[in-house]
Amino acid sequence: MKNLFFTISIGFISLLSFSQTIDEIINPTEVERIEKILSADNMGGRKPFTPGIEKAADFIAAEFRKSNLAYYNNNKSYFQEIVMKKAKLMEVTGFLDTEQLNTNNVASNTSSKELTITSLKDYEIITVKKNDNISDILSSILDSQKNIIVLLHTAHAKSLNSLQKYFSKTTFSSSFSQIFIITNNLNPSSIKLNIQNELTEQKLKNVIGILPGKSKKDEYVIFGGHYDHLGIGKPNENNDSIYNGANDDASGITAVI
Repeated sequence: MKNLFFTISIGFISLLSFSQTIDEIINPTEVERIEKILSADNMGGRKPFTPGIEKAADFIAAEFRKSNLAYYNNNKSYFQEIVMKKAKLMEVTGFLDTEQLNTNNVASNTSSKELTITSLKDYEIITVKKNDNISDILSSILDSQKNIIVLLHTAHAKSLNSLQKYFSKTTFSSSFSQIFIITNNLNPSSIKLNIQNELTEQKLKNVIGILPGKSKKDEYVIFGGHYDHLGIGKPNENNDSIYNGANDDASGITAVI
């Protein structure tokens, strides 16, 4: 028997004894119990970095415990802690050749508190010309594990604010940075750039439980889903502002449990 690895993306889940029949494990009463608890108003829509998602994680861990699942990788609990960073752009100073750089023409995708660039040779240079489509290259740049400077023609200046907002979201730490500069100088010879960020650490957790295998202990079957949702937003016509997430993804978590 292989190891059975029960996960939820930002959460993992459980299994019951094989001695029980399938009708004892999967039945309307049990399905309704789990899904209603996860999608209840007191979970607050399970938005990341809120008390609601912490409460959901505790419930999932309790279900693991009832099923006597083992901890993952010699952990002392069912939780796998994740530390993420939120970078708020505070100050930008420097020059691209003789052109002054500041928050009006620079956006940075970095998890560093301070970033200093003194040479173009340390970064891959990508130019986005006047008639280029920035969307065509943006995803590949952000997914790359490289230090990149993107020189955006001033025709794309309206994109800067959207980039700055996007990069202010919480993300995983990375040793790589991507810098976006609005400029008509698409072939510069020098750069001196200093970026100051205010960093805030924010924590999440996966919930992981394992039913150990007997004959194939080095192999795993993985069941998973995500337990977060959208949280609390604008009230609807019934004055309900909680996005309960019964289908996305309390139902998925219920199915795995």
